[in-house]
Amino acid sequence: MPNIGAQFVINYLNRHWANERNQDRWTIMINEVNINKLFVLYNFTDESAVFKDLQLIFEIAIHEEHPYKAPSIKVLTPNGRTMTNESICIDGLTVWHPESWCVVTTMSSIIERFLSAFIDIENVEKGVGFIKEPNHESIRRFANESRVWNLTNYEQVVSLFQEQCYEFHVSESLSKIRICDHEEKEEIYEYSDEEIA
Repeated sequence: MPNIGAQFVINYLNRHWANERNQDRWTIMINEVNINKLFVLYNFTDESAVFKDLQLIFEIAIHEEHPYKAPSIKVLTPNGRTMTNESICIDGLTVWHPESWCVVTTMSSIIERFLSAFIDIENVEKGVGFIKEPNHESIRRFANESRVWNLTNYEQVVSLFQEQCYEFHVSESLSKIRICDHEEKEEIYEYSDEEIA
């Protein structure tokens, strides 16, 4: 059974799933081995040339007193920016700084703020879990290898994301078809001379 904090998050995600994920960019899934933890997959595209094409999987461990206690975040995909399988320290976001944690922080906000710190190489480089002097060439190499690595080590997470993207694009296509079909069926009524008179 999940702890109370994890159950809170699970219930929240079930109610707000569509708002808590970007179908083209990231997805969340519950760790079936330990359901107090969530897997997050994120695809970098245009945030930074250094991280372009990086597919990052990280883990959010929900505290049993969530939302009153901050979560723990560990990066699973080798990336050259952070250590793997080591708790990340970010002020106001993780267990390292409980004094600055805000109870109204949403799951999407946790993800977005973590990713913001992740790509901010110039300013966020001394926190626990971050590599002190990240090498751009090393990051690029890890980015190019990330999809194969994730598929080999976290196939279920990658498969869920691929299914989500497929469903999203099918839904978008059907929506466009319905709009076009509706427009095609619109008829312009032409008045006869008798009606005008």
